Amino acid sequence: MQKDYAYFSSGLELLQDLINSSRAITEIKQAERHRNFQNTVGIIGARLAVGSIVASIEIPTEQNDKFLNHPLDFAFSTLHIPGAWLPFAIKITFSLSAALAAGLFTATLLWIGQPRLKK
Repeated sequence: MQKDYAYFSSGLELLQDLINSSRAITEIKQAERHRNFQNTVGIIGARLAVGSIVASIEIPTEQNDKFLNHPLDFAFSTLHIPGAWLPFAIKITFSLSAALAAGLFTATLLWIGQPRLKK
C-alpha cells in the first residue's frame, strides 16, 4: 500500500501543478479581458460625454451671424444641405468630430499608460 501511495503521489503532484498552472493562465486571460472591457467603456464614456457637451452648445442660426461665414456656408452648400438644416448639420458635424477626437485621445492615453501599469 505504501508503494502504491508513493507511486500515485508523484502523479498527483504533477496533476496538481498542471491544474494550478491552467488556473493561473485562465486568471491572467480573464484579467486581460476585464482590462480591455474597462478601457472600451472608458473610451465610449469619453466619446459620449464630449459629444453631448458639444451638442448642447447653442449655434447661431441667422445668416448674418459671424459664425456662419461664407466658407462654412459654401462647404455645406456643396453637400446640398438645405439652409434650414444648416445649423443642425453644423452641430452634428462638430459633435461627432469632438466625440471622435475625445475617443482617440482617451485611447492614446490608455495605450501610453498601459506599459506603466504592467510594471
